[in-house]
Amino acid sequence: MAKMTDINACSYTELISALSAIDISVPARTEGRTSAHTERWSICRLLATFASHKQLQYPMQLRHRDKPDFRLISGQNEIGVEVTEAIPQNLAAADALAEKEKPDASLDVSKFKWGEKNKPARELRKIVAKDELTGPGWVDDEPEREWSQAIFDKCRQKTEKFRAPDFDKFNHNWLLIYDNLTPPILEVDRTPNYLIEKLADYWHESVIYDSVLIETGTKIIRINNNSNQRWNINNIWISA
Repeated sequence: MAKMTDINACSYTELISALSAIDISVPARTEGRTSAHTERWSICRLLATFASHKQLQYPMQLRHRDKPDFRLISGQNEIGVEVTEAIPQNLAAADALAEKEKPDASLDVSKFKWGEKNKPARELRKIVAKDELTGPGWVDDEPEREWSQAIFDKCRQKTEKFRAPDFDKFNHNWLLIYDNLTPPILEVDRTPNYLIEKLADYWHESVIYDSVLIETGTKIIRINNNSNQRWNINNIWISA
């Protein structure tokens, strides 16, 4: 499959054909993973999903760039798309450590709560070495609330960068967040509601993203000032 290149398409068929030829696989953290890999994964799955649900206009054009990561032309709309990942830093570090020292490790993700201080390497190594689940787990709606706080925090962090003078603004600006938080199964119907509540004041501020999009599990959720929507991801890379 081809690597990521700029995309031009005049129809759904052309776009799906171009996307299906792109290699969106992401290497392990210790095997050369870069931000370019994760950006490609996220933007391609977003485009395939939006195309299948008639959320794009043609002709369309995608250009990879910096600040923001992509410039998307959809019909008459010019859209800046910034891509980021939401994952507890301790979990990312433990994941990389497991890849090196214990590839068959089963990490107890409840030990890696969002927002906690960085754990020292020796503590992470002890967690990786254990096979049994010994973490605190989650109670009641804690998974939904923690997930919402994490996505909200990422939105805030990226908005601060978005407001910098050297960050280009377009007539539409999207923040695309890849959810790698790995909490227990969320209540899909109620989870976005917690995040919508947290974002209520955000939409009244100046210089903000006008849409926050979250790739979580098999769905993409879109939240803005006027609505929230969700779609099943159109995974045309079944083996990716």
